[in-house]
Amino acid sequence: MAESTATQEINSIETPDIEVNPKETALVLIEYQNEFTTEGGALHDAVKESMATTKTLENSKELLDACRAAGCTVVHVPIVY
Repeated sequence: MAESTATQEINSIETPDIEVNPKETALVLIEYQNEFTTEGGALHDAVKESMATTKTLENSKELLDACRAAGCTVVHVPIVY
């Protein structure tokens, strides 16, 4: 399946090098739960196309690894009802 123009634009965005102070920086990951992110999860079908198009998990993992390596605080927050 060919990527749409919008998808190509999203995936080709260049980001500037950003300097942050790890002691003053946190990465907050909201709702990265198996129900959404894992095949077979109750809500996975609702988000899988969007997650694949934007490379949500791949990009999140890359950012998470960089933040951890830099010594930033990482917070995972589930949504609870």
